[in-house]
Amino acid sequence: MRKYTAHFLPREQLDRYWNQAEPFLRAGLLVSEGEMDVKQLRLLALQGSAQILLIMDFEDMVRGAIATEIVNYPNYKAINIVSYGGYNLFASEEDFNYLKDELRKAGFSQIQGWCKPAQARLFKSRYGFNTPYEMIRMSLT
Repeated sequence: MRKYTAHFLPREQLDRYWNQAEPFLRAGLLVSEGEMDVKQLRLLALQGSAQILLIMDFEDMVRGAIATEIVNYPNYKAINIVSYGGYNLFASEEDFNYLKDELRKAGFSQIQGWCKPAQARLFKSRYGFNTPYEMIRMSLT
């Protein structure tokens, strides 16, 4: 049985829900490579460059959050996951299928994101993600 609902948070409501979403997004950013911190992510959301997807249970309690950015390729529209965190966020296939359906309804045809190798293995084995490219990086400082 599905455990949650997902809602894109309008910018006008960011202040209302930020204190509930922020700990989940902060936790996700802790395993990043330092591209941004949670204050910068909030600013991007206020500017409309990032979107916050609230994960709520059926009692309207925030149980997780996903920060995304929209990528408009010439041939399709993708949603890039920037950070995520929550309670049992991707624990069941039913919940993940619900999330995919909601993203399709919002006009996306692909989900993508940068992640550590262990996370990539989990998403590939559990949900059928693939690795179209590998990111490489070198510091110039």
